[in-house]
Amino acid sequence: MERKKITTLILVLVTVMLQGFVFVNLVDTKGNMVNLRTSVEGKVVLMNFFATTCIPCKNELPELRKFYEANSKTFKIIFISEDGSDVASEAVEGFLKEHFGRDDITIYRDVYHQQYQLNAEKGAGVSIPRNVLLKNGDILLDVTGFHEDTILSMEKQLQDLIQRAKDQKPVKVHLVYSSVNMGEEGEKTKGFVKAFCAGKKLLLSENMTEDTDFILKIELKTIGAYKLCKINVLDKQGKDLANKSSVIYQDTEITKKVSDLLNEAVNTVIPK
Repeated sequence: MERKKITTLILVLVTVMLQGFVFVNLVDTKGNMVNLRTSVEGKVVLMNFFATTCIPCKNELPELRKFYEANSKTFKIIFISEDGSDVASEAVEGFLKEHFGRDDITIYRDVYHQQYQLNAEKGAGVSIPRNVLLKNGDILLDVTGFHEDTILSMEKQLQDLIQRAKDQKPVKVHLVYSSVNMGEEGEKTKGFVKAFCAGKKLLLSENMTEDTDFILKIELKTIGAYKLCKINVLDKQGKDLANKSSVIYQDTEITKKVSDLLNEAVNTVIPK
């Protein structure tokens, strides 16, 4: 009985953990496993689900190309094939080349048909064509089936995003950064932090000014064989608004850990 309870608990925990990831079973056209989360963070992304046997997909792709070419500076497009593993990647790539007509695109394969993971709470199944527009991983629009309103709906969402970006006041952040016993790795991480903040449209300053909105404190230090990263977001008076920390066991994990902590801390305080 106890073993059964433990097994059930493990299954529940695994399910909860998987829901925190987008498309854990995606592969690229070379068969490499990919996690889509890193492809959508900090970006506006249109994901198009299709299959080589889907007639509406063939009709949609030429219209989608016109839309993409008119707005390519605004968003990134990712194609996700719902073809089974019996369909060769060359056939998938050839299908898109014929009907979409561009080579500068990203193609992934959902051979296990896991696209429901994107919004599991709605119980969405595998229906195509499907277009999902996201900003920083949040769903702005989810349209299944191809009809004349599909492109118009995506166009409106993009225009709304562009207008909000123009109207949005830039957030000014005073950066306090320190790395102890980190050497070259510390400098590299500081460069990554600046790039991360630029991607979030945060204006960094190394000095406090009257118009500073937040203080971002980042400490990265070596403790024995491990690294510790601590991140705090404070208001101008020094009140702690958000704090995150993590132990880093391998140097190859530093950028990923810092990125995750920054996302958690910054998104808690500063609206996306």
